Amino acid sequence: MKRGWTTVTLLQSLALWLLLWQVTFAADVNANDNDNDHQGPRGGDDGHRDGDDDDAPAMVHVVYGSVRPLYIVLYGQEFAPSRMRSFGALWNGVFDWDIESTSADLVRHFLTESPLINPRRNAESGAWVYVVTSSPHLGMRTRYHTQDYQGNYFVPFGGVPWSQVQSFAYLPAGWMGTLPHEWFFPSLADRDMAMHPGNLDEHLVENEEYDRRWDGFGLAALDLNIADRMERRHYLRFGPNQRRFMDSLTTPGNLVREMDPGVEGEDPREEPVSDEDVAVLRELLHWDPNDASRSFPLGERGQAESLRSQSMRRLTLDALNLDPALHTRVASGTAHAYQCEEVFRAIDRDERRRKKRKRCTLLRKRQDEQQPQPQPQPQDQDQCDDLVRLKKNQRRPQVNGARIDVEANLQCKGGYDYKGVLKSMTTTELDELDAVLQKNHPSEFRTVALFALCAPLFAASINSQPKLGKRQSPDATLLSNEEHAMCIKVKDKACVKHGEQQQQKKKKQQQQLTSIKYIFYASHEWPSAVEQIGGFLPEGEMDQDQYFLADSNVFVDFGDAAERAAAHPPKDDSRPEQAGVVYYVHTSPNMLLSPDGRNVLVGGGIIWKQVRGWLQIKAGYRKSPPHEDASDKTAALYGVHKAAQANLTILTPNQKYDAKFDSLTATTDEIPAALFLADDGDDDKEGTSSRREEAKRFMNDKGKAVGWKGDFPLFKKGPVAKARVKPPHHEGFWRSLWEMIEQHPYVDLLITVGVGALGFVVLGPAGALGVRFDF
Repeated sequence: MKRGWTTVTLLQSLALWLLLWQVTFAADVNANDNDNDHQGPRGGDDGHRDGDDDDAPAMVHVVYGSVRPLYIVLYGQEFAPSRMRSFGALWNGVFDWDIESTSADLVRHFLTESPLINPRRNAESGAWVYVVTSSPHLGMRTRYHTQDYQGNYFVPFGGVPWSQVQSFAYLPAGWMGTLPHEWFFPSLADRDMAMHPGNLDEHLVENEEYDRRWDGFGLAALDLNIADRMERRHYLRFGPNQRRFMDSLTTPGNLVREMDPGVEGEDPREEPVSDEDVAVLRELLHWDPNDASRSFPLGERGQAESLRSQSMRRLTLDALNLDPALHTRVASGTAHAYQCEEVFRAIDRDERRRKKRKRCTLLRKRQDEQQPQPQPQPQDQDQCDDLVRLKKNQRRPQVNGARIDVEANLQCKGGYDYKGVLKSMTTTELDELDAVLQKNHPSEFRTVALFALCAPLFAASINSQPKLGKRQSPDATLLSNEEHAMCIKVKDKACVKHGEQQQQKKKKQQQQLTSIKYIFYASHEWPSAVEQIGGFLPEGEMDQDQYFLADSNVFVDFGDAAERAAAHPPKDDSRPEQAGVVYYVHTSPNMLLSPDGRNVLVGGGIIWKQVRGWLQIKAGYRKSPPHEDASDKTAALYGVHKAAQANLTILTPNQKYDAKFDSLTATTDEIPAALFLADDGDDDKEGTSSRREEAKRFMNDKGKAVGWKGDFPLFKKGPVAKARVKPPHHEGFWRSLWEMIEQHPYVDLLITVGVGALGFVVLGPAGALGVRFDF
């Protein structure tokens, strides 16, 4: 294989693979001392000039506005959601300024009623749009109205707690330049442009930590621009006085709600907000007037931003054709493992399209050199029929992050196995490695820190022109001599050698693949409905999606499947904690395992009789870190052993399971290249027919065990009677089960290794399926 991977693709793959390591991070992020007391805009004696509280204007806060979304646009990765979440609030100096200033630049730090985007700044960097729920702790400014934009501007005293952020969107650099001019209208003397919020819908991602209790309040905004309130406005310029404002707001009796009088012509009446609601507001703002240590910014300080999030949000993905919401999720540093897998597939598709265009160009060039060819007609300009024939004889590129083959590399023809290199190092070598890593990334796990430090040097293993932006350009010269020597040593050990050792590795890998007896399928459907349907069928409309289950829902690892299911919304609103369901499915020949054993391609679908059991997942579930890569291996191994000894009853069994599947395994042969041509975006009828025939040929050979009858779909869906759709588990059993699971954080490894690999199945009490694993 020729050098096909560019430096940018390698860095993206290495970084995205790194993001899939489910470990606990504790990176120390400098928060610019934002947890210190707010200093007045003039400094010195903290800005307070009034001397005592007697000069404070009386403050009665009237909730008169309905709950509405407000917006703020911030530029650059320093304002990425994962970083703001670590601070616990939108702050970082954004709202720490003089509220009397007339500087137009400061206006961008207001909350506004429509998103205001600056063309010049968006041309230079990506923009983050935060959607914030209106709240009582806002001050309203209306100075900057223009003929086209009449929305209000709000100052959030103390910042915006992270729990108040409804959603966020990422707009790549230059995004405004790709849109019609009619989408925007001038605001702030043509410095910023306003746009309709609906234009952001496809980019928006919900904040998973948004607190719905904010919906119970509305605007009690203090109008800072009315002439007879200038004294109050001057008073609120200073940090201590802003804290007194917050004290007043969160004191029972000072917050009232404007009510509709119910009679036309009468003035609205005011009713005090209940003490219980004021207590809720205190919790939301994290502000207690009786706490002597209270300070700005508002909100509860989050965990330090992990190295995983930092690496994720620094990726350059603008060149990929990603779904805008997926782009937002990855750039925000909050993506889940299955979302990173989707980016992997996008990189794979992009690379294969690039290679296709290159081969097509070379093919035409050779044909032109051999004999004169007539000029193609316009309708034939984009045709390259010979390319389809060429692709059938080629292997599908591997993008799994564990190994990237670079056969043209003279120093290491076998490629680099960066994932497995640590396992081949001695204890002394690992200790030397840790000594260097801890200087730069203390408290991080070894693998994460290694790639964060050495990624520029690892990327140099491919000699191609870099296509990264300035911010992401690899620069190995930033490493010290000690760090450089360490990275070179690891790189040399990562080189994969050919010969007998490689053959033994392949043989061992094949044995491991054939030992996989079960896979895990994540779904939002409840078992009683799946049974009535008959199993799981492909749901897509594209050709390949009609023949194979979406690989984003099929996993070899229980923890990955559980994370995917946890992202599904609950089907029963009365049970918000109960998300999707993970189904424990016996393998069959219509399932194709990738060479690395990480991915599964399921042809036709899954029938109900091969489902062994299921478990409904708790919303927000996160898998435990792999015990072989945890910094304290002994403690991690003890966690797995403890979970095994507990003999937990994990999975509810399917009484209709057919024991004939016990002897079946998945297919581990080479995957036919034609099965993947659907990813290339070809829409011709001949290509569609070819793919269908290839899929049918595969099912004719491998589909007998699941009832294949010669054509798609695999089976006809049965009708679902809503009256017969029951929850996956009894409420009490489900809650007690998850209490036990949370007491044993390594139980997901127990299920994957103990059941998925070794196949030890023990019937437990209460009609559930227990699992054992002996060390």
